[in-house]
Amino acid sequence: MKVFNNYIVLLFFIFLAGCASVPKQVSPEKYQEFEKLVLNKNYTITSNWAYPMASNSLNQLQNTGLFPIGSNASTIDVSGTSNYFTIKNDSIFADLPYFGERQMGGNYNSSDIGINIESPLENVISEKDKNGNYIIKLSAKDSKNHTESYRITARLFQNNTTSIFINSSHRTPIQFRGMISKISE
Repeated sequence: MKVFNNYIVLLFFIFLAGCASVPKQVSPEKYQEFEKLVLNKNYTITSNWAYPMASNSLNQLQNTGLFPIGSNASTIDVSGTSNYFTIKNDSIFADLPYFGERQMGGNYNSSDIGINIESPLENVISEKDKNGNYIIKLSAKDSKNHTESYRITARLFQNNTTSIFINSSHRTPIQFRGMISKISE
């Protein structure tokens, strides 16, 4: 019986090893294009999904049916909105929707409730991980009244997918997933 149990455990570990994900590698030509895009600082990211920090308020909104079809309090489809996160030369431009809670005062009668940034790049740290993907960390301020500051971490993957994590001084954190592309001129 002990041999049988050992055999089952061995099969289980073989099964787990066979299910392990292998990172998808892109062709060398595609990787050179990707690396050139990132190093030239001339790209824009269009988000498809927003991942706000789920809270009691967002859960209550979910129950009202206000979210787009296929969305919930912690995963929101933003592919139908005009959003962008652009790095061009030494400047950052962003207009991203925001879903979450404001923790500190805001503007009265403001129509700009999203994340709006137009500023020079500040405190930029760009590094390549062991898989050849890029991690870019930077700081920025909002473009209207410069009272809100953002700490941004953007992960740029070889297959042109992205993950942007935004931590604000006034709001709960939010993450966006999307695609990177060259700025059309």
